[in-house]
Amino acid sequence: MPPAPHDRRCLQACHRRKRLQAVNSNAGKQQESYEKKPPALSLPTEVACAIFEEASKASPFSTGGVSLPGRELFAISQVCKAWRDIALDYSILWTTFAHSDRGPVKGLNRRTILHRLELHMQRSRGRPVDLWVDTLSPRLSDGFYGAFVRHMDRWRRASFKINPSAVGVLQSTVQSIVASNLESFKCVPSHDNALPHFHFLSLRLNAPKLATLHTEFRVLRYWHPSTVIRELEFNQWSYEDSDRLPWSTFLDVISSSTLSKLTLRALKGGTMFKLPTEADKARRVDTNLERLYCSDPRVAEAMWGFIRSARRLQGLSFDSLGVYSKWDILQVAMDNGFDLLEKNTHRRFPALNSVFLINCSISKANFECLAKMTPRVAALGVTASRTMNEMPVDVLMSREEKIGERIVWPTLKIIRANIKDLKRAQYNSYSGFLLRRSRMEKHCNSCKLLLYTPEADLWKEKDAEGWGKLLNAGVVCDAGERVMGERL
Repeated sequence: MPPAPHDRRCLQACHRRKRLQAVNSNAGKQQESYEKKPPALSLPTEVACAIFEEASKASPFSTGGVSLPGRELFAISQVCKAWRDIALDYSILWTTFAHSDRGPVKGLNRRTILHRLELHMQRSRGRPVDLWVDTLSPRLSDGFYGAFVRHMDRWRRASFKINPSAVGVLQSTVQSIVASNLESFKCVPSHDNALPHFHFLSLRLNAPKLATLHTEFRVLRYWHPSTVIRELEFNQWSYEDSDRLPWSTFLDVISSSTLSKLTLRALKGGTMFKLPTEADKARRVDTNLERLYCSDPRVAEAMWGFIRSARRLQGLSFDSLGVYSKWDILQVAMDNGFDLLEKNTHRRFPALNSVFLINCSISKANFECLAKMTPRVAALGVTASRTMNEMPVDVLMSREEKIGERIVWPTLKIIRANIKDLKRAQYNSYSGFLLRRSRMEKHCNSCKLLLYTPEADLWKEKDAEGWGKLLNAGVVCDAGERVMGERL
């Protein structure tokens, strides 16, 4: 039997009271939750700043552009008012601006991208700023370089990989503006079509702190780097003979008292410098270089006779020499009236302990000459290099050395090699050299071959017996996986 009307009204009233109590109870909890801050907003300002800095710390200058900061800072500043106030007040967060056409903000238009750069300049509040750009857009290239000129006194490090237009601001002279904070400057083309539009004749960086410079070598024709330069990297972009610089310019560069690292990247078969004049041939220079990377054949051949002393030079890397023309150190020395094999030649390079040959071809006589001038080499790097029809190790173990009369590079301890193109006879060359060296410890150091894992596996597959002998003798080592960007 259904309840009476009076009873139904009582039940409905009871349900209403329970629902109202539930609503009032939840309202109290909601009010309590509103009054209580979320954990993220309860962090001390210093901790929040550290978190923000960690989220946006990927600098392209340390990652080589592999990881780029992008939306992080703007996302952080838009979470809430408290975070925005902290982020806008923490000027360190805004001291790196990076843009790449393939980066996290690649979809933005030119105006928005340049506006973001100006926001960085404002929010960094006078601090020195790092600028890193990689773009194929001519208009964006011009815009970024224009901003570089306008804010010349604000930059700490600037790296441009750009494609300027024919009427771009690269034609502007900037010598009247002091780049008081600039420590590093790089400007290279992002596309071959950009080369005609790089007007380096007008580049005059007045940068008293500039320590690192990477650009086209012709900049040296009209602008000599300051005496605080520590690292120079020059590229060749033209085969024109008229673009070559006097040999005296090269001698002036390596004579710098502060320069420690020099990189010369010539075009295939090209050279940046003219032949030495009669006046040049009379010069001898001292250098404080510690590292030299060179793919310029004229430099790699002729420098040996002009350097009187290189007491700090520790490492030499030669790339793509002897492939397009003969790499002949001895002949060039003879043409210039130098005796490279004189009694005290080895004293000129007392600290040189590593030589890397990358895609090089050198005769046996020139290889032996190189070894005699650098007797303290302890590490040899070999990638796809040949001494004509032989491997470099065939030269190292000559007939006289086998009987202990003459040791080539007696301090040699390590060979780092890329063996992926080796044939069986060349495996035998390495095996024979390493095993003989291990039995000649009275005359020289025992030498070890370092291979990356894929190459070690390849050797095991093609010459398991030889690999076993080397492993038992302790003269071969698996160096693990190759690090990205490593040449050897």
